[in-house]
Amino acid sequence: MIAQGMTAFNAAVAPTWLHGEAAAAFGTGLIAEDLPNMVPAVHRRLHAT
Repeated sequence: MIAQGMTAFNAAVAPTWLHGEAAAAFGTGLIAEDLPNMVPAVHRRLHAT
């Protein structure tokens, strides 16, 4: 749903960027189980700017 209206390229790279930002916000020691908790906060921060 988030990718609606995006170009194919942007729809492909947006989740990669979002996961990278979540990892940066979490810091060292991030594991896959941590991502579901971090992604919503990063998404909100993106839309707040």
